[in-house]
Amino acid sequence: MLYLLLLILLNCGLYAQDTLGIEEEKPVVLSEYYYKFYPGDTLNYRFSSRDSIIIDYGKALTKDRYELYEIVCDSVGKKNKYYYLTYSLKNYIVDEQFNDMEKIRRTNSPWIDRKVALVIDSTGRRVQSSVDNPTLYAMSPGGAFQPNLLLNFKEVYKVNCESWIVTSTDTLAENGVPYPIMKQSTLFRAQLPIDTLGFATYSANFIKTATGTVTTITNDTKILVEAIISLGGTLYISKKDMIPLAMSATTEQRLKITTPKKEAMPGYQYTSIVYELDSFKPSKFRYKQELPTNSINKKKIKKRK
Repeated sequence: MLYLLLLILLNCGLYAQDTLGIEEEKPVVLSEYYYKFYPGDTLNYRFSSRDSIIIDYGKALTKDRYELYEIVCDSVGKKNKYYYLTYSLKNYIVDEQFNDMEKIRRTNSPWIDRKVALVIDSTGRRVQSSVDNPTLYAMSPGGAFQPNLLLNFKEVYKVNCESWIVTSTDTLAENGVPYPIMKQSTLFRAQLPIDTLGFATYSANFIKTATGTVTTITNDTKILVEAIISLGGTLYISKKDMIPLAMSATTEQRLKITTPKKEAMPGYQYTSIVYELDSFKPSKFRYKQELPTNSINKKKIKKRK
């Protein structure tokens, strides 16, 4: 699947050939890749995935996961214009099946309602991430290296079929405690703006390669997990509001699991995911030209006195 996505990305040219064999130049269209949040914006996303996990060449564990995530913009930096977001898992259902045994449904997770503080800039570059209680160890249902919805574009303006690469080393606090660390390179390819899901959107295809590490703690036993990750997909952004509307992706994780009492074990996790915007409650400031500032608020307070 990833090789197919790579082929699609690399063969997107600026020219198209019609049925008569005559090359026809495509119009150059500018797309924009950034996020725009306002204090009070509340976004809810439906998430679905299909996981297949194999540890030490054993039998496969499959999971069908359905989750609901909430992203709230708490504030916007007055000087740096950073977005201060709260990210949390609100609901979770999973149907698990080990080999050919009967499916088991679970609805509880220690990650539900954990408050993750994310600070990003308008292009998605991650400035900081942390969890409400970093001494309470737990992992998200998708594991340490589940793909994140808020991709880092780094650059804003691109014409159709233009490619660019973004590299970063990120702390993935939204995926668990202790925090997973991922070093990643992402190849983006700008696509023509389209209407989808009832919205006018900008879209980009992407392929990501990454390495990740995390130390999990279970029953006072430390387990080191190292991963080589390959991922590809498509992200859609609302042209009107500049918020993520949907993302689909497939990912392969090749794992190396090391415990104090056992030699390193190999593992594999294959996941197909879909994020979709379920509801959007815009801030009262979103459709106004100016954001409130501390100075304006102080003036209002003085007048009331």
